[in-house]
Amino acid sequence: MVDRKEPLPVARQCELLELPRSTFYHVPKPVSDEELELMRLIDRCHLKYPFYGSRRIRDWLEDQGHRINRKRIQRLMRTMGLAALYPKRNLSRANQAHKIYRKRQRISPLAAY
Repeated sequence: MVDRKEPLPVARQCELLELPRSTFYHVPKPVSDEELELMRLIDRCHLKYPFYGSRRIRDWLEDQGHRINRKRIQRLMRTMGLAALYPKRNLSRANQAHKIYRKRQRISPLAAY
């Protein structure tokens, strides 16, 4: 990738890679111990109640003695890749592969004999 020891300037190397120069200089902050502990608690809650969203996880954490903003919980859940399980749309819609033959339903069983 980009190397400072190359004779080509860093700006030109980034330009060739179509990479913003600020991305090259960016150093991510390490995750604090407090956030790691919160992530552990959120993960434990999500494993126990996978259908809880950020609001109910916030309430669960308050019951555990932690007061945390819901948006912070949303950010941590997004970082961890967690999402609540819930019924998706069209769940009650019939599968197209399972055909229903309406004519058979209209005929009474006695009419066949």
